[in-house]
Amino acid sequence: MRRPPLGYRAVMADNPADELYAVPPQEFMARRDELAAQARARGDRVSAKQITTLRKPSTSAWLANQLVRARPDGLRALFDLGAELREAHVGLRGDALRELSARRRKAVNALVREARQLAAERGRPVNETVGRELEQTLEAALVDDAAAQLLESGRLVSALTPSGGFDNAAPQLRLVRNEEGPNPVGRREADKLGAAASGEAEATTAAARQ
Repeated sequence: MRRPPLGYRAVMADNPADELYAVPPQEFMARRDELAAQARARGDRVSAKQITTLRKPSTSAWLANQLVRARPDGLRALFDLGAELREAHVGLRGDALRELSARRRKAVNALVREARQLAAERGRPVNETVGRELEQTLEAALVDDAAAQLLESGRLVSALTPSGGFDNAAPQLRLVRNEEGPNPVGRREADKLGAAASGEAEATTAAARQ
């Protein structure tokens, strides 16, 4: 099971990007220039250059970054659910998968609703396209550790795309061949029983057609 995400403040403490990726997208460029100028005024040209390379986030990425800051517990629960889903998928536990998949939909939908509320509180109501992109980002982070780490950074600049579900976690199945052992007579009897069953099934199908 993968580690739970850290709280945002623990990850981003004392970093100019902390403030920069918290501001609304329309304020990003102006604030970035201000932070870079402050670094140059302190004589820290390296930091100033690094700040100027930071990219403006899309609206959905900005919204995901706000979830990292404001709802770390909700994201931790989502990632824990992803770990449970991965284990159920590997174990081919159908009942558990159905129950966990229902919880997955509820968890993602709840986080999207919370993100919409956060956006409204900040004067940035979002449309359906942004909501779908945020949902895709959460799904990607749920099924993939690398995507989860990107989200945890709180510095997304664009939406994440799911990598194809839990297929990569599926067990590798192979055909187990029934090799003829020291009792070939028993093998032949089994073959006869199989042929008889097949003939009976064909007769039943023919009768049903008539």
